[in-house]
Amino acid sequence: MRRPRPQSGFAMTEALVTLVVLSLAALGHVALQLRSLGVQSGAAWMSQATVLASDAADRMRANPAGVAAGRYDALLAPAALSPACSLAAPCSDAQIAQRDFFRWRADLAALMPQGEGVICRDATPEDGSAAAPACDGSGTRLAVKIFWRERERTSRLVMVVQP
Repeated sequence: MRRPRPQSGFAMTEALVTLVVLSLAALGHVALQLRSLGVQSGAAWMSQATVLASDAADRMRANPAGVAAGRYDALLAPAALSPACSLAAPCSDAQIAQRDFFRWRADLAALMPQGEGVICRDATPEDGSAAAPACDGSGTRLAVKIFWRERERTSRLVMVVQP
C-alpha cells in the first residue's frame, strides 16, 4: 500500500493571497494619507485667510474716523499709495484707509495662492467671487471677502465687521 503524496503548492497560494491583501491595504493607507494631506492643506489656507481677515478688521478698528466717513465702504481695486505722511502733514482718514487696503492686498498676494480680497459694504456678504465680488454697497455691515485658489478650485472666506 502506497501512501498518498502531500499536496504541494498550497503554501505558495496562501502567500500570494496574503501578498495581494497586504498590497491592497497598503494602497488604501497611502490614499488615506494623501487625502489627509489635502484636507490639512485646505485647513492651513483657511487659517491663514482668517488671520488676514482679522488683520483687515483690526486696521478698520484703528481708523474709526475712516470707517464712520465711509472710507472702507468700497475698497475693491488696489490703489496706488499716496505720498508719505509725516508729523508735519499727517494722513487723512481716506489716506489711512487706502494705505491699509494697499498693504493688506499686498499681504494677501504674498501669503495666499492667487490671493485676492475686497472690503465693502454689503447687505448679503456670502455671495460673490474673486472676479465679481458682488458688493451691493448697502446694509449696515462691512464685509471682508478673501478669495484664493487651491487644488483646481477657488475658496473664499467672508468676515463681517460691524462698524
